[in-house]
Amino acid sequence: MEVKDLEEKVDVKADGDVSQKEVVPEVKKKISPKLFMKKDDHIIIDIVGYYSNEDGSLVFVLPKDMEKEISDKEEIVSGIWTAVHHRFEFTRVGYDKLNRYRKGSMIYNHEGKNNTINLVQLHDFFLVFHLVDWNYCDEDGNPIKFKFDMNGALSDESLGYVYSLPPMVLDLVFSIYEKRMNII
Repeated sequence: MEVKDLEEKVDVKADGDVSQKEVVPEVKKKISPKLFMKKDDHIIIDIVGYYSNEDGSLVFVLPKDMEKEISDKEEIVSGIWTAVHHRFEFTRVGYDKLNRYRKGSMIYNHEGKNNTINLVQLHDFFLVFHLVDWNYCDEDGNPIKFKFDMNGALSDESLGYVYSLPPMVLDLVFSIYEKRMNII
């Protein structure tokens, strides 16, 4: 099925006279719903960290799509903070693995006599088994590449880098990841 947008063309002549051109339909192809996940489906998460120009510390982070709200105030931002784009790439989690992760992160509440999911543990499963790439660099500007164990998990060395990130970065990344996975 095709969707047509009508775009009106206006021609302005050198003497300022405006005449209307023919209306040209623009044809857009309708995209079919994506009903099934593929093993190689990835979720890209882009965020922007705002770092103090005085001491280099992270002040706050925002999803990249909210960056426009801050960049509109460029004269304020450039004097106070430096904006740095960060990218995280995860593989998608299938329903069967998600259920295993939920069971593995479940804790029993003796007072309420019910089970709850420990979100920190659930996020660890996502980090260890589904984070595949990012754009962070070391102090010399060299990209930090992840290393993986034989079972596909992030190596202890790579996890050390990830765990050294400020908590607000990982909290935002997981918030976006869960939303895109449709599990919240």
